[in-house]
Amino acid sequence: QAVRMVEPLFWRALGWCRLEVDLAGKQRSKGEGQAERRPLRAVLPVGSRALAEELLERIVPDRPPAQSPPPRRVLLKSPLRYHMLAWGRSETCVVTTSGRIRRVTDWIPLEKVQSLRRVQGPLQRRLRLPTVHVDTAGHSVHAAIRDRDTAEADRALVELSDLARAERRKKSQ
Repeated sequence: QAVRMVEPLFWRALGWCRLEVDLAGKQRSKGEGQAERRPLRAVLPVGSRALAEELLERIVPDRPPAQSPPPRRVLLKSPLRYHMLAWGRSETCVVTTSGRIRRVTDWIPLEKVQSLRRVQGPLQRRLRLPTVHVDTAGHSVHAAIRDRDTAEADRALVELSDLARAERRKKSQ
């Protein structure tokens, strides 16, 4: 399942975070409204980063070991987001980090990937910084490999596509 770690600015100073899991499911009762459904389940509503790391080791055992930072020219487009932008992958999982004031890290199992798409707005085109979106069936956790060098984004798109296809094939056998 997809996992999200949220670290608001003031919580980071205290070493706290929230860990949420995107669980597949359906409405529980016929009259349950949209506002009553919670798409993300808090595994750790508020806790230490160390405890979150322990839980992550159990939930996402094959986490990517390191994340790569964005190119320096991202400072021209997103100076507040620059220091939080990162992404990485393992053979079975992709992780992205983003945020301006609130850091959000998403772990997506490649077997859950529905589609991959490369997006590039006018400013991104001028700076050669496309974004690769990793879409899953759930709408709560959405990973985006933001503002990457063109060659890195193209390579990530091909690699993630191949790895996701291979993971789905393994799970169907």
